[in-house]
Amino acid sequence: MSEAPLTPDALVIEKFDVLSAVFACARAQRDALAVDDFAEFHRILEERDGLLAELQRLVDSTPELPSNVIAFPTEWTERARRDDALALDTVIRGIVDLDEHNETLLNHRLGDLAAEAPALRRGREALAAYRLPKPHRGYVDRAS
Repeated sequence: MSEAPLTPDALVIEKFDVLSAVFACARAQRDALAVDDFAEFHRILEERDGLLAELQRLVDSTPELPSNVIAFPTEWTERARRDDALALDTVIRGIVDLDEHNETLLNHRLGDLAAEAPALRRGREALAAYRLPKPHRGYVDRAS
């Protein structure tokens, strides 16, 4: 008995696994943002890039049915196709929701940093005002 030929849905489990890993990364990014761990957020972002490249490889390797072939639908294949589509849709929606939440958190953190920038600049200017100019640096006799 020979193996069944690959169909366009043959790699759906692998695609689901990769998307599940992307979902886990989005959760980890949310957790990293919650504690202001931007280095970890960036590391996970790079990991996600690798996962998305793997997903693209899977999509590209999915064979298309020849134009002269029509897949004969059965009740089982149609139900399986609907279930696969629902599972993929659910995980993709979860990723989108987490990414929107992460974007909101990141924008809030960036807004906080932007609000702190003027105070830091004023602090640096005040600190610089207490420094002696270079020509007057040297020994200062505090007793006089």
